[in-house]
Amino acid sequence: MYDYLTREQRIEVLLRRLQVEAERSKFTGEQRRRNRALLRGFRSALWASQSKLSVAELGALLREELGLPAVLGQIQPVPVGTVTEDE
Repeated sequence: MYDYLTREQRIEVLLRRLQVEAERSKFTGEQRRRNRALLRGFRSALWASQSKLSVAELGALLREELGLPAVLGQIQPVPVGTVTEDE
């Protein structure tokens, strides 16, 4: 159907269609917000996988998007299992 598109472009089309379907569904407002966040995350991962940015540059952009303070000169590891979505 979309043979002329790259794999990444076909994934973006899929994500857009899922966004439309999720927005038109009978989900509650909270479920819609969760779905939007999930799809944003998938789009960000797709963008990051195509990007030529360094890990540090990507980290800075993601921190900015999340409204988190910049971390200069080092990556601050977060122990696995210590932070949940609810926190």
